Amino acid sequence: MERKQPTLIDYARLFFGTESRSGGGWNGVRRRARGYLDATIEPKTAFDEAAQTVSYKILVAEGPQYHMGGWVITGLSTNGEQRVRATFPIASGDIFDKMKYQDFLLALQNHSKEILGDLPIHYENVGHWLKPDAAKKTVDVLLDFK
Repeated sequence: MERKQPTLIDYARLFFGTESRSGGGWNGVRRRARGYLDATIEPKTAFDEAAQTVSYKILVAEGPQYHMGGWVITGLSTNGEQRVRATFPIASGDIFDKMKYQDFLLALQNHSKEILGDLPIHYENVGHWLKPDAAKKTVDVLLDFK
């Protein structure tokens, strides 16, 4: 009997669940992952040939929970920068939600009118970085419009 070595995604699916059982599914992933930028998953697999069973242990280290810190925005006018800050879905001090951040970046890459409205702003792409500060438990967002 050939066994496929489980991947980290397999372990995450096992741990968080991908079905809608009591807090499982992607909503479960969102709840567990919000603000935990340093989270690690360490999977352990044990095979019992005699009993033809497999067991999994998953060690999860969440690390600190980060909150929204400051901003560095380059390549936009003052009006454009104000508009980006005003439409960003995470307020200063709120728990940093990486999924909301990624959705916002996708909207920026697609030149969403919901973010910049009718401002005459022309850019080809947006460089983006997160700058976590473990001591303050905050994360700064850096955006570079080019």
